[in-house]
Order: sequence, then C-alpha cells, then structure tokens
Amino acid sequence: MNRIVAAYTSLFSNYANTTGRMSRLNYWCAELAHIVVWILLGMVDGALCQTALIPGIYLLLMLFPILAATVRRLHDTGKGAAYLLLCFVPALGVIILFVFLC
Repeated sequence: MNRIVAAYTSLFSNYANTTGRMSRLNYWCAELAHIVVWILLGMVDGALCQTALIPGIYLLLMLFPILAATVRRLHDTGKGAAYLLLCFVPALGVIILFVFLC
C-alpha cells in the first residue's frame, strides 16, 4: 500500500518532468491509484449531483502528470514520446501502446 501511495504522490512531484525513466511497477501503481481515485470521485459525484463534473475536473487536472509519467515509462522501454500518438490509431494503436507500457 505504501508503494502505491508513493507512486501516486510522485506523479505530483514530477508532473512537468518528461525526462528520465519510470519503472514498470511505479508506473502501474500510480495508474492504479489514479483509477481508484477517479472511480471514488465518480461515486461521490453520482451520489451528490450526478453531473460527472467532479471526475471530469480531476481528469483535466491529472492530464499533464499522467502524460509525463507515460512519457517517462516509454523512455524506460527505449521508446520516445512520439509513441503516444498511437492512441489516435483506433483499437490497434491503444493495444500496441499498452504492450509498450507493460
């Protein structure tokens, strides 16, 4: 549990740092924490007002930290940041990017 919290907090300390590397375990722990927080915020929003405003704002605030972490993870696998553009290729691009991140 401490590793997950440490990985998640490292997203904020390195939110603008796209140089360097990020290990597989740290990346996936941070992603897991990010998804859990997003789901919890969605549940709170659903119970309060059902507008999806709270999780939407959270996703906007987390856009740059998650992108920076993904770029650092790609650097760890020997790939460049341009591989993020694979997200725009329907279905196959996302699968290929997922394999690179694993």
